[in-house]
Amino acid sequence: PRDTIVIDRPIRVVGAGKATTFITGTALAGDRHGLAVNHDGAALSGVTIRDYTWTLDHKANIPSGTGPAYGTTLRLEKGTVRDVIFSNCTMGGHYISGSVAVRGGLMEDVEITGTRRTHANMVDTYGASLYQTGGTVRRLYNHNNEAVSTHGNISISGGLLEDSRIAANGTSAYGGSAGGIYIAGGTVRNTLIVGNQNNTGAAGVHQTAGRLEHCPIVGNVSA
Repeated sequence: PRDTIVIDRPIRVVGAGKATTFITGTALAGDRHGLAVNHDGAALSGVTIRDYTWTLDHKANIPSGTGPAYGTTLRLEKGTVRDVIFSNCTMGGHYISGSVAVRGGLMEDVEITGTRRTHANMVDTYGASLYQTGGTVRRLYNHNNEAVSTHGNISISGGLLEDSRIAANGTSAYGGSAGGIYIAGGTVRNTLIVGNQNNTGAAGVHQTAGRLEHCPIVGNVSA
């Protein structure tokens, strides 16, 4: 689809399973996202969302109050996203945070893999694969994503991330503040952070605020 799929009513969108139901994206820009979930009674489950690409070169090109400064593939404001894979989504440009963005609601039993940043020296970008400012993320498997000049493959500044695995993520030659997760607020709990790498900064965790509770940090490598 070329336009945003919006779920803003109390309906459930249920696929036949992640291995059989696919939402395949295309090139996006301007004020378009892949999907937006924004109702307490809305739910999305049982699908694989893949191959979205999004590019914007400067903050001035985003219409005020409309641009996807976060969540280019999915923006979750309210409702539930469960049992979903996000695969092979790319994004480039300045001021853009998170292929998946969680500002509220619940996201659980989700896998994010193959996210790639395509621009170097990007400005004010947080969380290549996941940008969380609120809500709850539970049982996330975040792996094999690549950040470029970004505050973490995952960035959290609010909400709760728990019972998850952040593994084998990395950065390009331009590096970033964290190959794994950047914590500026919120709580990260009972999450394994393993095998991430960074060429210029922290490999596993870069924390400036928030809470990190009962999280093994193992085998992360900073060059």
